[in-house]
Amino acid sequence: MDINDLKKRILIYTGMDLNYYNPNMLRRRLKSLLAKKGMTTIDEYWAVIRKDYNELRRFLDYVTINVTQFYRDPKKFMYFKDSIMPVILHKEPLPQIWSCACSSGEEPYTLAIILEELLVDKSVRILATDIDSDAIRAASEGIYKPPALENVHDTMLHKYFTPKGESYKVKQVLRDRVDIKFFNLISDNYKVNFYDLIICRNVIIHFAREVKDSLFKNFNVSLKTGGFLFLGGSEKMLIPDKFGFKHWKYELYQKVANITEKSVIKKVNVGL
Repeated sequence: MDINDLKKRILIYTGMDLNYYNPNMLRRRLKSLLAKKGMTTIDEYWAVIRKDYNELRRFLDYVTINVTQFYRDPKKFMYFKDSIMPVILHKEPLPQIWSCACSSGEEPYTLAIILEELLVDKSVRILATDIDSDAIRAASEGIYKPPALENVHDTMLHKYFTPKGESYKVKQVLRDRVDIKFFNLISDNYKVNFYDLIICRNVIIHFAREVKDSLFKNFNVSLKTGGFLFLGGSEKMLIPDKFGFKHWKYELYQKVANITEKSVIKKVNVGL
């Protein structure tokens, strides 16, 4: 059995199409996983995961997981706070915000800190979603080790976190800002013309080109005109106007035009 055979079987058993993911990334992560399990062939691992749902779940979580931390790329988040959020808040004082592929929660809680610092109304909440069940659980717990907080200044650390052993737990003021749910960017339906801000950082890079294009189109449909999309450092949109966006600075893009629904690979209509 090779990796293509495994992808076909995973699709049949779970409905998850791993062809959407970067093949080199999949090979690296599968190779690493087999080494950790002390296995040499995909056949050995398949014999295990076809009988053990928990191991299958761990496999799917592992190949889609992303490393993250608070204020990842601090300079970009400072620009976002000082230059983008005021534009959003001027247009919509109670913005709808979606942090998709939120991993273990560092990103949406960073947003929550920014909302608190800007004194945004307490009714403004962040929808944080991910496909990884372990990540969703970790985000809900909101407990982080020091490496994840290295970009958080001491004053902010004391203001928004409570020490918990060798880790830190987000205070309730941040937890109350974040709603955490499961969402599959590939197969689930998106809300239409709903969000003022979508943040999707450091996950699109793992997808194949046609899937990236589909996601950009879906984000356009899901954003209100004038809304913003915040991508990761290696996820520049090469032709923003193709997807109805205008580039600002860094990986920040503003929706300036609607695109036709026919151009969207995954039809979007109802939402989260």
